[in-house]
Amino acid sequence: MSSDHRSRPAGGGGDRGIRILLADDHPEVRIALKQMLSKWADFEVVGEARDGREAVEECRRLLPDVVIMDVSMPEMNGIEATWRISECCPDVGVLGLSMYDSEPMLRRMMERAGARAFVVKSAPASVIRETVRSVARSGSE
Repeated sequence: MSSDHRSRPAGGGGDRGIRILLADDHPEVRIALKQMLSKWADFEVVGEARDGREAVEECRRLLPDVVIMDVSMPEMNGIEATWRISECCPDVGVLGLSMYDSEPMLRRMMERAGARAFVVKSAPASVIRETVRSVARSGSE
Protein backbone atom coordinates (compact mmCIF):
# COMPACT_ATOMS: atom_id res chain seq x y z
CA MET A 1 0.00 0.00 0.00
CA SER A 2 1.42 3.36 -0.96
CA SER A 3 1.59 6.22 1.51
CA ASP A 4 -0.96 8.30 -0.41
CA HIS A 5 -3.65 5.77 0.60
CA ARG A 6 -2.84 6.24 4.28
CA SER A 7 -2.53 10.01 4.23
CA ARG A 8 -5.61 10.80 2.12
CA PRO A 9 -8.34 12.40 4.20
CA ALA A 10 -11.44 10.22 4.15
CA GLY A 11 -15.12 10.87 4.59
CA GLY A 12 -15.30 14.27 2.96
CA GLY A 13 -13.24 15.88 5.70
CA GLY A 14 -12.40 19.55 5.65
CA ASP A 15 -14.07 21.89 3.19
CA ARG A 16 -14.52 19.40 0.39
CA GLY A 17 -17.58 17.29 -0.21
CA ILE A 18 -17.92 13.53 -0.31
CA ARG A 19 -16.16 12.27 -3.44
CA ILE A 20 -18.07 9.46 -5.14
CA LEU A 21 -17.23 6.92 -7.84
CA LEU A 22 -20.23 5.32 -9.58
CA ALA A 23 -19.79 1.73 -10.79
CA ASP A 24 -22.66 0.26 -12.81
CA ASP A 25 -22.74 -1.41 -16.22
CA HIS A 26 -25.92 0.41 -17.24
CA PRO A 27 -25.27 3.99 -18.41
CA GLU A 28 -28.86 4.94 -17.60
CA VAL A 29 -28.37 3.96 -13.96
CA ARG A 30 -25.12 5.93 -13.72
CA ILE A 31 -26.82 8.98 -15.26
CA ALA A 32 -29.80 8.73 -12.88
CA LEU A 33 -27.54 8.30 -9.84
CA LYS A 34 -25.34 11.21 -10.89
CA GLN A 35 -28.38 13.47 -11.38
CA MET A 36 -29.80 12.44 -8.01
CA LEU A 37 -26.51 12.88 -6.14
CA SER A 38 -25.82 16.27 -7.76
CA LYS A 39 -28.84 17.67 -5.89
CA TRP A 40 -26.80 17.68 -2.67
CA ALA A 41 -23.99 20.21 -2.39
CA ASP A 42 -21.82 17.96 -0.23
CA PHE A 43 -21.64 15.22 -2.93
CA GLU A 44 -19.27 15.25 -5.89
CA VAL A 45 -19.28 12.46 -8.47
CA VAL A 46 -15.62 12.26 -9.47
CA GLY A 47 -15.77 9.26 -11.78
CA GLU A 48 -17.71 6.43 -13.35
CA ALA A 49 -16.95 2.80 -14.16
CA ARG A 50 -18.74 0.37 -16.49
CA ASP A 51 -17.54 -2.84 -14.88
CA GLY A 52 -15.76 -4.16 -11.82
CA ARG A 53 -12.29 -4.08 -13.34
CA GLU A 54 -12.68 -0.44 -14.33
CA ALA A 55 -14.09 0.35 -10.86
CA VAL A 56 -10.91 -0.97 -9.21
CA GLU A 57 -8.69 0.96 -11.64
CA GLU A 58 -10.64 4.20 -11.20
CA CYS A 59 -10.70 3.78 -7.43
CA ARG A 60 -6.92 3.47 -7.33
CA ARG A 61 -6.56 6.53 -9.56
CA LEU A 62 -9.19 8.80 -8.00
CA LEU A 63 -9.24 7.67 -4.34
CA PRO A 64 -12.89 8.62 -3.79
CA ASP A 65 -14.48 8.58 -0.35
CA VAL A 66 -17.27 6.25 -1.49
CA VAL A 67 -17.79 3.84 -4.38
CA ILE A 68 -21.41 3.06 -5.20
CA MET A 69 -20.94 -0.46 -6.58
CA ASP A 70 -23.46 -2.47 -8.56
CA VAL A 71 -23.23 -6.12 -7.58
CA SER A 72 -23.86 -7.62 -11.03
CA MET A 73 -21.45 -6.35 -13.67
CA PRO A 74 -19.41 -7.84 -16.54
CA GLU A 75 -15.63 -8.39 -16.56
CA MET A 76 -15.51 -8.52 -12.78
CA ASN A 77 -18.61 -8.52 -10.58
CA GLY A 78 -19.15 -6.02 -7.80
CA ILE A 79 -18.34 -8.53 -5.07
CA GLU A 80 -14.86 -9.25 -6.46
CA ALA A 81 -14.28 -5.55 -7.21
CA THR A 82 -15.31 -4.61 -3.67
CA TRP A 83 -12.92 -7.16 -2.19
CA ARG A 84 -10.06 -5.80 -4.33
CA ILE A 85 -10.86 -2.19 -3.38
CA SER A 86 -11.00 -3.17 0.31
CA GLU A 87 -7.52 -4.67 -0.09
CA CYS A 88 -5.84 -1.89 -2.12
CA CYS A 89 -7.70 1.18 -0.84
CA PRO A 90 -8.95 0.46 2.70
CA ASP A 91 -9.93 4.09 3.32
CA VAL A 92 -12.45 3.97 0.47
CA GLY A 93 -15.93 2.90 1.54
CA VAL A 94 -18.01 0.75 -0.76
CA LEU A 95 -21.79 0.95 -0.85
CA GLY A 96 -23.19 -2.17 -2.53
CA LEU A 97 -26.12 -1.58 -4.87
CA SER A 98 -28.45 -4.16 -6.40
CA MET A 99 -31.83 -4.51 -8.05
CA TYR A 100 -32.53 -7.41 -5.70
CA ASP A 101 -33.04 -7.39 -1.95
CA SER A 102 -31.16 -10.62 -1.30
CA GLU A 103 -29.83 -11.58 2.13
CA PRO A 104 -27.14 -13.91 0.68
CA MET A 105 -25.97 -11.15 -1.68
CA LEU A 106 -25.88 -8.64 1.17
CA ARG A 107 -23.75 -11.05 3.23
CA ARG A 108 -21.35 -11.67 0.34
CA MET A 109 -20.93 -7.94 -0.28
CA MET A 110 -20.49 -6.94 3.34
CA GLU A 111 -18.97 -9.90 5.18
CA ARG A 112 -16.84 -11.44 2.43
CA ALA A 113 -15.98 -8.44 0.26
CA GLY A 114 -15.91 -5.63 2.83
CA ALA A 115 -18.69 -3.29 1.67
CA ARG A 116 -19.75 -0.91 4.44
CA ALA A 117 -23.42 -0.83 3.42
CA PHE A 118 -25.90 -2.26 0.93
CA VAL A 119 -29.03 -0.74 -0.61
CA VAL A 120 -31.45 -1.74 -3.34
CA LYS A 121 -31.70 0.44 -6.43
CA SER A 122 -35.38 1.06 -5.70
CA ALA A 123 -34.58 2.66 -2.32
CA PRO A 124 -35.80 6.24 -1.86
CA ALA A 125 -33.29 8.98 -2.65
CA SER A 126 -33.20 9.96 1.03
CA VAL A 127 -32.07 6.44 2.01
CA ILE A 128 -29.31 6.41 -0.60
CA ARG A 129 -28.21 9.92 0.44
CA GLU A 130 -27.97 9.04 4.14
CA THR A 131 -26.29 5.72 3.41
CA VAL A 132 -23.61 7.46 1.30
CA ARG A 133 -23.02 9.91 4.16
CA SER A 134 -22.82 7.06 6.66
CA VAL A 135 -20.32 5.14 4.53
CA ALA A 136 -18.17 8.27 4.15
CA ARG A 137 -18.26 8.93 7.90
CA SER A 138 -17.30 5.34 8.70
CA GLY A 139 -14.07 5.82 6.74
CA SER A 140 -13.06 8.86 8.78
CA GLU A 141 -13.58 7.30 12.21
